[in-house]
Amino acid sequence: QGCFPGTASQIIEDIQPGQIFTISGWVKSDYSFIEGGLQLSDLSGNIILEDHSNLTEWVQLSLTDTLLSHELTNLQLTLDAGLVGGPAANWMNFDQVIINFTGQMQMGDINGDSEINVLDIVHLVNMIIDVEPEISEYELWASDMNFDDNMDVLDVVQIVNLLLE
Repeated sequence: QGCFPGTASQIIEDIQPGQIFTISGWVKSDYSFIEGGLQLSDLSGNIILEDHSNLTEWVQLSLTDTLLSHELTNLQLTLDAGLVGGPAANWMNFDQVIINFTGQMQMGDINGDSEINVLDIVHLVNMIIDVEPEISEYELWASDMNFDDNMDVLDVVQIVNLLLE
């Protein structure tokens, strides 16, 4: 629990590829005219998710995402207390900021049914030959079995080999 102006940050290390996580916490502003909240960013400062509030009573903020990366990743969680300085510096109150890892997506499970089977192969082939007009970010991640940033027959072969093991 804390109350402060400015920001406080924490590095979240070694998030697994495909890991599903939720970051939540309670916030309350001392001043309603400036907001603060939670920010999740990469280590270069690019904001991935954020949620803010300017309410002067306790409110729960929550960020949920799946890391669609092919390697271990470090992220930065920032508690943003808003404007700093002057006689009315914004003070945000934070309490019970928690990171929960709630699941794991699986490479090759293209349709997201928690199984790798022939349905995933059919789905991938349909995406490759443009039968599937809209392809989600998750489908792209789950289908790129050889990490070459392409969906092609090499990915199909890797899923077939996985099923034959």
